[in-house]
Amino acid sequence: MENFHLLFLVCLCVIFQSANANDDPEKTKCENIGLKVVKITSGAKEISNIEPLATWRASCAEKPPVGEGNVMALCDGDLVSKNGSSRRILYWQKVKINGEDKIGYHLCPR
Repeated sequence: MENFHLLFLVCLCVIFQSANANDDPEKTKCENIGLKVVKITSGAKEISNIEPLATWRASCAEKPPVGEGNVMALCDGDLVSKNGSSRRILYWQKVKINGEDKIGYHLCPR
């Protein structure tokens, strides 16, 4: 019976750890938008060190997101190029009144 309790506790720990790993819907949203940014950015391989932001002023960018619509996600991370170099990037998703999504980004100064 003692082994059963130990096994039960181990299972609970594993369940809670995996549940906590995916707790942040904003980070998940940023990761998904990051995949789209990579597709539209010439020479990009991936975005790493992704963080959701509450304001663009918390990023390294010198200017705010541009374009029509309301910002639905604001993120920053390291844009890694195919040659291995990286650069900080602020990127976002805006939704227009007609429901169309727009992705945009600013590369941060070096």
